[in-house]
Amino acid sequence: MKRTAVKARHLASVCAVGALAVGLVSMMGAGPAVAGPTSAPDQPSVIHGNSIGGHAAHATSHIGFGLPTGNGFLSVFQTIPAKTLSVTVGAGTPFTLSQGDFNFGDIAPNTYPVTAKTGPVVTASGSIAIPTGGDVTSLVYLGATGTPTVGGFPNNLASAPAGQSRMVFRNTGEGGPVDVLVNGVVEATSLVNDGTSSVQVNLPGEPLQIIVKNHATQTTVARLANAVLTPGLLVNEFFIGSQTNGTGSLLSNAIPLESGYRLFASDGGVFTFPASLPYFGSEGGKPLNQPIVGAATDPLGLGYWLVASDGGIFTFGDAGFFGSMGAQHLNQPIVGMAATADGGGYWLVASDGGIFSFGDAVFFGSMGGQPLAKPIVGMMSSPDSLGYWLMASDGGVFSFGDAHFMGSTGNIALNKPIVAGNSSGTLLVG
Repeated sequence: MKRTAVKARHLASVCAVGALAVGLVSMMGAGPAVAGPTSAPDQPSVIHGNSIGGHAAHATSHIGFGLPTGNGFLSVFQTIPAKTLSVTVGAGTPFTLSQGDFNFGDIAPNTYPVTAKTGPVVTASGSIAIPTGGDVTSLVYLGATGTPTVGGFPNNLASAPAGQSRMVFRNTGEGGPVDVLVNGVVEATSLVNDGTSSVQVNLPGEPLQIIVKNHATQTTVARLANAVLTPGLLVNEFFIGSQTNGTGSLLSNAIPLESGYRLFASDGGVFTFPASLPYFGSEGGKPLNQPIVGAATDPLGLGYWLVASDGGIFTFGDAGFFGSMGAQHLNQPIVGMAATADGGGYWLVASDGGIFSFGDAVFFGSMGGQPLAKPIVGMMSSPDSLGYWLMASDGGVFSFGDAHFMGSTGNIALNKPIVAGNSSGTLLVG
């Protein structure tokens, strides 16, 4: 997912781990990590990532569904300044992480050795315990003395109080103990970097300014301004980098604490169930050139896209904008969309079967220009995003890439037309 930092930041759209994912602070964006000067570090880091072991298919949500039975969920962040590391978890295949990168995925319960190398040289090592069904955020980070290390931090996914999110502050940066202030209130004092210490607080959904100060000198070493806390989340706030050389910044790791669903109306309205499910905004009450005809949820669980029949795309939370068909000529209107497993792209489908791909969504073919018995009404991505299905109103199913054809109702008399599908196999809904 490659995104660009913008001024307004939603700590829900920052990143996620758990519902599949994770991210660094700064909202709606991804790119190399950025650190501000020690005197006024006001620029959070931004990151992107890939799944561990290709398990992005399980990233739909860690809350209540999406993981193989018994497995846990692990995300690994690389926060060592100016380093590109080869990271190995257990006997798994090494993956490369530059500063500000992360990987994530489901993993069998066990205690795993983790090594991070620069070439053949071990830069950092440690072990991570993954409990059955647990969720763990791991960092390759600087110890208090500046020595790179690896640590795992179990996440408590119990629900937060209504209208609030749970924030957990940790010191994972070089230097002495730190104090953490949220909107001018000291929430943590003399927080040390020892691999275990943390401070947990429940805060309402509201605009936030987070300031981290060296406890002894009260010098500001990191700051996150103009952030908005969305209720219903666990938000890990890690101080990372170095106090000594002025590379201190904040890593915000947001995890949804609720499972549920959202309904999307043709006027752009968004309705969440239960009400505690994070809400990131809507187009309701705003002028639209054409009605909304489809939507997709960012696999991170921290945002969503709406698509209009003219191909216009509207993004909310952590869902990135990768392009649209708005203001471009279409032979037939757009009728649906699907997102890739890593949230780094999406496909739009038109009623004539035309496919339009954006971001890291790969084009595998379409029905555009081919005769159809009935119009296309929607599409579904295969779990690994290496294929997709299109479904027509008569129940006809057209498969592309690695999306296998498993049957259809194309030759069956239906009482009413097909209107939607689900990619757990090929499920059609009349």
